[in-house]
Amino acid sequence: MNRRDLLAGISGLAVAAALSGAARAQVGQIPAWPPTQPNAAPRILNLSPAYAGNSTWNLDTQGPLTINGSYSGTVTPASTFTMQVELWGPGGGSGGIGSGHTAGGTSSACTFNGLSAGAGTGSLDSSGGSTNGGTPAGTASGGDTNTSGSVGGNGSSSPQGGTGAAAPNGGAAQPGPTTTSNGIAGNAPGGGASGACVSGKSNAGTGGGASGAYCKKNAMAVTATGYALTVPAGGSAGGGAEAGAAGAAARAVFT
Repeated sequence: MNRRDLLAGISGLAVAAALSGAARAQVGQIPAWPPTQPNAAPRILNLSPAYAGNSTWNLDTQGPLTINGSYSGTVTPASTFTMQVELWGPGGGSGGIGSGHTAGGTSSACTFNGLSAGAGTGSLDSSGGSTNGGTPAGTASGGDTNTSGSVGGNGSSSPQGGTGAAAPNGGAAQPGPTTTSNGIAGNAPGGGASGACVSGKSNAGTGGGASGAYCKKNAMAVTATGYALTVPAGGSAGGGAEAGAAGAAARAVFT
């Protein structure tokens, strides 16, 4: 190769190196890398009212959004995307024993965009010697997975308050006290409360509350419109000298 050809080759290499990847692709040389792709819109949820001080939440950078009861509001996606949604219904409260006794409360379903996770039923108080656990349990609908809760355990003369039922994929069962005591609150999310207990009586323990249901949608498609979200508190505690306890609150998780 003579000097003239060598200089021409070096000059050509310098020009090629100066071209951008996109330009070289346009003139039929080396393809641009990495390929140019449109950026996916961030999966942002707007919350009204705000939850725990957050009025917006980015699922891609902040991770899953967990909302515990009690909350009622509107969730508005900033764009069109898909997300996983899980709901737990609230647990039932337990009834009380002694002066002023009342039954445990039953809350309402946790709901979002066609999904529903029902509430567990509260147990009765000591009126008429009742020691039965709360029934029925919560039921679910609308998801790819819909799992009912469980009924509350019966109280006994051992003595012991009835066990608050465990929630599916949620709060653990709550055993009742074995000495004179109030009931014990249900375990979150969705667990039933344990019954109250009085030593030395024939019907010494009230029943535990039933648990809420569980509902899961694996890939819910949403658009930039408002969706109502209801995440209730648990069923209320029954009154009495030895009071019942509250069921665990509902929960919603967006991933």
